[in-house]
Amino acid sequence: MAPATSVALIPEPVPRKRALMVDGNAHINAIISRVLRDEGLDISRAVDNQTVLSLLKDRPYDLVITGQHTDGKETSNCCGPSGTFVRTSG
Repeated sequence: MAPATSVALIPEPVPRKRALMVDGNAHINAIISRVLRDEGLDISRAVDNQTVLSLLKDRPYDLVITGQHTDGKETSNCCGPSGTFVRTSG
């Protein structure tokens, strides 16, 4: 009789949730991004609408957090249907 062999099952890695933090105030942007990163999210940051549009074109986000105005424009108009949208002021 052949000896029994054991097989180690390696679980699939769980993908991290992705968040986009948008705020024209770099200090606020950094603080909120740090808190979210500490909670296990993969964070991208933007301080202007041009960067937001570029990032959203490149990849989807599970969460977009933004101040009401960035570059003097309504940021919610440029975020589209990319996951959950949260406005931090206004």
